[in-house]
Amino acid sequence: MPYPGTRPLKDRIEVELVEADVEIGFRLVDLAQASATDDPLFAAGATESAQAVCRDIEQRLAQMEDHERACFRPLVDELCREVESVRPRG
Repeated sequence: MPYPGTRPLKDRIEVELVEADVEIGFRLVDLAQASATDDPLFAAGATESAQAVCRDIEQRLAQMEDHERACFRPLVDELCREVESVRPRG
């Protein structure tokens, strides 16, 4: 996500942390999907970690300005749907 060079360093770091968390979340979903059949315990752990990442992202977004939050919303919503789709049922 591009940002003006005039923004405070703290704000730029927050944006980069959300970007990194989103990437981590999707990788955890991929791990959960890939291991669901062979290692359901590992898949469950990866899913729990992805859920925690979603919670962390939501906390970070709550601290951002509306326009920044709006930029991330579609991607974060997609991540949360993906996490929910790999969550073990039962």
